[in-house]
Amino acid sequence: MLADQNAVRKRIDELRLSCEGYKRQLRAQTLSGERRERLNVEVGLMEEEIGTLEKIAQLGRVEEDRGKIETIVRERLDVLRERMAQDNALASLQADQYEYTSGEFKALLWVVGEDLLTQNLRLVVRTHNLSKSDPAQATQAVADMLMRAVRDGKTIDMRASTAYDIGRLHIVQALPQLAAALRDHPQVAEVALQALKSFSADELSEAGLTEEVRGRVLGK
Repeated sequence: MLADQNAVRKRIDELRLSCEGYKRQLRAQTLSGERRERLNVEVGLMEEEIGTLEKIAQLGRVEEDRGKIETIVRERLDVLRERMAQDNALASLQADQYEYTSGEFKALLWVVGEDLLTQNLRLVVRTHNLSKSDPAQATQAVADMLMRAVRDGKTIDMRASTAYDIGRLHIVQALPQLAAALRDHPQVAEVALQALKSFSADELSEAGLTEEVRGRVLGK
C-alpha cells in the first residue's frame, strides 16, 4: 500500500531534521577522519532519500491515481534491484539489505511499505496477535522488538538503523539500550548519539542515564 502525501511529507521533515543534525556534527573541528567519512556517507544517503521522496511528493501533486504512482515506484525498484544484484561491490549483501546502501532504494521501499522496519512491525503485530483496538499493547510489542534489535542485531547496519528508528519513533523505553549502543561499533554509536539527542533532558534523566551520558548527549 502506497504511503499517502501527508506521510511522505512527514517523513521528509523527519529526515531533514536528522540530516541537519549530522551536518552540525560535521562542522565540528575535533572529528577524526574516519568519523567524518562515515558522517559524509550517512548525509549523502539521507539527502538521496529526501530527494527521492520529494520527487514522489511532487508526482503525487499532479497525479491523482495512487495506483499509477505505485506502479512507477515498483518499476523503479525492479530496475534498482537488478542493478544492485549485478554490482560486485554488493555481492556479500542479501537483497533485503540493499536499503542500507542506497537512499533512493530505501525511500522507494518505505513508500510501498516494504522497508525492513515496516515489515518487522507487521511481523510483531501478527506474531503477538495484536489488535488495532489495543494500541498500548501494539506499542509495547514494537518497543520490545526495537530494544532487542538495537542490542542483538546481527549486522552493524541493522543495529544502526534500529537506533535511528528508536529516535524517529521516540521510544522512551529504549533509552537505556540507546545509551548502551554508544559502546557499540562507531557507526552504531554515532547514530545512537544522534537518536538520543531527539529526547529531552528530563526524559534522559528519568530513564536513569548516567551524568556522563547525559552530558555527552546534551553537549555539556
